[in-house]
Amino acid sequence: MTTPVSAQEPGSGLLPSLPLGHAPFTYCLTDEATSALREARIELDAVAPATLVTDERGNRCMRGTVDEGRLNADLSGVTATARGGFAFQRADAKRAELTDLNSTFRVGRLSTLTVTHRGQKVDFVSFTSQGARLSLTGVRVEDAPLYLTPAGADVLAGEFGSSPLPAGATLFRASSRMDVLPGVLGLVSGG
Repeated sequence: MTTPVSAQEPGSGLLPSLPLGHAPFTYCLTDEATSALREARIELDAVAPATLVTDERGNRCMRGTVDEGRLNADLSGVTATARGGFAFQRADAKRAELTDLNSTFRVGRLSTLTVTHRGQKVDFVSFTSQGARLSLTGVRVEDAPLYLTPAGADVLAGEFGSSPLPAGATLFRASSRMDVLPGVLGLVSGG
């Protein structure tokens, strides 16, 4: 759910960032987003290598894999990237494709998921620390709300004439478990 950071994040002191292993993550549409998209005759789709799955309530989800992730050793944030992504597809073949996911999470700040749409970088959704737990062993994200940004709503409006959801609406619930690579903690602690 998050994207890579430089080895020395500004303000993180002298501690190096910790590499995270490749891990699956899911972005599941909320019930409200599912209803709004259905009413607009738009469906969520996945862009390979991400895949489309459904949650226990029948809502569509995009499942991807973190290609590169880093956890600040002072537990102040996480970055992660993933190839592929998600798309919104309407029956008339209009499609908003959002790829090259780059997530930057900072504790205590509004964070963003940046995507590529038509060759342009867009901060598509925002999120807070709700549902996220950071420790020196990794990152756990459970049912974290992702909110559609004004720029994200503009992308959807540009493709479909209007956005099926307003900016600020909870578009997805995100979940992931990313572990620090084995052996890294021993190096950091001097063991």
